[in-house]
Amino acid sequence: MSKKAQRCGFVSVVGLPNAGKSTLVNTLVGNKVSIVSRKVHTTRSRILGIALHENSQIILIDTPGIFKPRKTLEKAMVGAAFSSLEEADIVIHIVDASVKNPAENNIELQKALKDRNAQKTILVLNKIDKIEKTKLLALVQKINETFPYQATFMVSALNNNGMEDLISYLADI
Repeated sequence: MSKKAQRCGFVSVVGLPNAGKSTLVNTLVGNKVSIVSRKVHTTRSRILGIALHENSQIILIDTPGIFKPRKTLEKAMVGAAFSSLEEADIVIHIVDASVKNPAENNIELQKALKDRNAQKTILVLNKIDKIEKTKLLALVQKINETFPYQATFMVSALNNNGMEDLISYLADI
């Protein structure tokens, strides 16, 4: 009987404000480790959570939403999100599929990920339960044309849809 090796890795979760980063982390961890609110900028510093899957520990870094900061606190929040990229073995770029123009809204973040050489980045389209399936496939194609994601997942973090495939993927990296 062979014993499967134990594994551990860091995963940074980045995205625009209210994309569902904290909900995704909470769902993967199986407990509420991050505050979830409709209010923008609820997460102001990075928060760690540990998800267990088979013989893997996945240390999730929930980050503040990335936007164009103007004030000192906002600059610190965005800086915390980007600094988490350096610690991560893989980056989840989470996109709210239900908002207007999600592909266009995320172009600046994609450029920032390229500038920071975030090569091991996966795309997670969240809130898929709020969008027509035909529009979802077109959105996946459009977003993947502008950034070289390693993989793409379509989930509803709030409803736990598609999460098993995502956590299995993260555990195998």
